[in-house]
Order: sequence, then structure tokens, then C-alpha cells
Amino acid sequence: MPASRMNAQKKLKACQQQGAALIIALLILAIVVVITATMTVEHNFHVRRVSNQLAASQVYSILRGTEAFAFKALAVDNNLDIDNAKHVDNITEFWAGEKDFIFDEVLFRGELIDLQGRFNLNSLLAGHDRKKPIPNTNAQAIFIRFLQTFSLEGAAVERHLAQEITEAIIDYIDTDDDAVGFSCGEDSAYFSIEGRAPHRTANQYFYSVSELRLICNLPVDLYRQLASKVTVWPIPSAFSGIGITESINLNTASINLIQAVLIGTQQDYDNAKLGGDKYPLTPMFLSDDEQKEVQMAQGYLPREEGGIGLVSQGWATDEEAVSYFAENFNNALLWPTDKLVLGSEYFLLLSTGKLADVNVYLESVISRDNDTMKVIARSTGGL
Repeated sequence: MPASRMNAQKKLKACQQQGAALIIALLILAIVVVITATMTVEHNFHVRRVSNQLAASQVYSILRGTEAFAFKALAVDNNLDIDNAKHVDNITEFWAGEKDFIFDEVLFRGELIDLQGRFNLNSLLAGHDRKKPIPNTNAQAIFIRFLQTFSLEGAAVERHLAQEITEAIIDYIDTDDDAVGFSCGEDSAYFSIEGRAPHRTANQYFYSVSELRLICNLPVDLYRQLASKVTVWPIPSAFSGIGITESINLNTASINLIQAVLIGTQQDYDNAKLGGDKYPLTPMFLSDDEQKEVQMAQGYLPREEGGIGLVSQGWATDEEAVSYFAENFNNALLWPTDKLVLGSEYFLLLSTGKLADVNVYLESVISRDNDTMKVIARSTGGL
């Protein structure tokens, strides 16, 4: 073989080896780059996660501090009530409404809401007699009326549906397996609901308003309307000594609840009893203007010229409340029960805080027993 040809082959082989080495070097470089990039991303992710956790912990600690603000506000209000010899709570008092604060670079907001301005679902079991048809308590009758003040597909909820929903709720939380009335019933009704996983009834008090969504015959749209107007607190407990709170504060009650506890006239009440009903089960529907007037009287809306009443911050005595509705709504009567009050013992504190891009949400249920305040429930996931 000529020398020139051998030299050419050697040069070609050397070039091929150099090309293979370059490819291997590039491959190694690519692997190193990928590994480095992955490690950098993971490092940044972990740093960010730890940073967020620290920020969330800091914000949560500050939000716990809002409970101390709420305690102080409620305590001051209680002392004022003692000085005035009247236990009154309305939304024009200084404890009510949203308040913003900045502390240690954290922007946070607190809002106290009177839970006794909402209907307590657990009160449906208070005094319930399993041997009698529903309603057999004041709370059950008021709730049936309350449901009729909401609408479905542009029309008011019908009485029979309100009755069946009330029965279903009682079946869901009572401890027995015997269905009441003609509602969807006990466990057997929850094994084949279309679009839902089979489950049993709770057979215990509600611990969250969201549990209402599980009721077999409650329309989703009605649940959405109810969610902000009902409560489940406080939950009765033999251990804590807390009983069911049935009292409804007229000063802070929603307009739906106001209509549920109003009776047109004494004649309406007497006619219902003559018709065989222990309770009148049709609410007193108020026109839009009348609803607006009640909300102005409570202080939810500013008093306007030409209003039919004079009250603008709720009522200080039972006599004032009775006179207001009788004089301004054609002799309307308030539900004949001692469960209608003008002051409250249970409040919901909604707290939100933000540090950098971290938002934390806290709900706290606060009880007030004279000058003693305590948190009976707390959650960052909603109550």
C-alpha cells in the first residue's frame, strides 16, 4: 500500500476519533447542564417554599393576635351594656364591621359578625319530639318559614319543599335511623343519589355549614343562598357545658330571618291554629321597600329621607321592637317566643393577612359570657 494512502487513512481515523470525543464531551456537558438546572430549580423551589411557610407562620401568629383585639372590643361593649343596664348588640356599635391594620409589615383585616343574627341549624333538634310530626318546636317552624323567603328559578321556595328540607336536615343530624315525615329520609336515601358518592347520615350535630350541602333534597342554588345566613355554632357539648343557642338577635338578623319571625296579624296566627297548624308556617313577605326600611332601621343601610320609620341603629328594648313592627307594618307581630333577643353571646371573627405574596385566612368563633371571652373554634379552612 502506498505511503500516501496509509497516511490518509490514519488522518481519517484520527478525525473520526476526535469527532466521537467531541460528541461525548457535548453529551457530558448537556447532562451536567440539565442536572445543574434541575438542582437550581429544586433549590429555588425549596427556598421559596420555606420562605412561604415562614411568612405564613408569621401571618398566622399575627392573625391570632386579632382575637385579642376582638376580645377587647367585646369586653368594652359588655361594660357599656352593664353601665346602660341593657344587653344590646347592633351593627352600628364599634365592634362591628371590617377594620384594617398594619403590623410588622403585615397587612391584616378583621371583621366581627354576630352569629345570633343567623339561624342555628343545630337548634332544629332542641326540644324535638320524635313521636310528633315536624314542626313540633318553635325553631323548626321558624326554619320552615325562613326557607320560604328564598327563591328558586325566580319563584319563592314552596312550603312543601321547605317542610321536606327541614325534615331531611333533622333526619341527617338526629341519632336514630327512623325517617320523619315524607322527606328523603335516613341512610337508605344517601346510597343512590345521582352524581354523589354513597354515604351515611351524620347522626350528630353539624360542625360546619358546608355539611348542609350533603342534605339529599337541598338544591345547590338554595344552599348558596343559605350559606351566609345560617350557622352551626355553638355546638352542644356535655364536656364544655355549651348548649344549643336558639336565640335570634333582631338587631343583626338577616332580612330573610326577619320575615320568618314576623306574623302579619294576630288574626293570621289564630287562623293558622284554627286550621289545625300549631304554628303559622307562611312567612310575612315584605316588599323591596319594606325590606330596605328594616335594614335602615337595623343600621345595615344609611337612613334616607322619606323612610317610614325613625330607628337607625336597631332596638334597645323588646317594647321598642314590638312597637316598631306594629306601627310601621300594619300591626305585624313578632314570633311569640322568648328566643328573640336584642343582644348576643356568640361571634364569628373573620381575619385575613398578607405578607409579600402569602395570604392567610382564619375564622374564629368567640363566646362572650359577661366579661369572659374565649375561642370555642378556630380554622384556616372555613367553619
